[in-house]
Amino acid sequence: MVGDNIVEKGYPKFEVYEEGAPGYVYINKSQYFEDVPKEIWVFHVGGGSSPSTISCTARRWS
Repeated sequence: MVGDNIVEKGYPKFEVYEEGAPGYVYINKSQYFEDVPKEIWVFHVGGGSSPSTISCTARRWS
């Protein structure tokens, strides 16, 4: 997918377009990861944040 691979402010966002189907994780208005199971996106470890959110947010600052 063409883009600048930058995680913009307000992202990442998880969107599901069909109930029960895998979703999309948007990192900006035009770029996303597809086929992300909701269980993976909402999985939390210890401190209350999900690894997927932490990873995307860390990319924003690197």
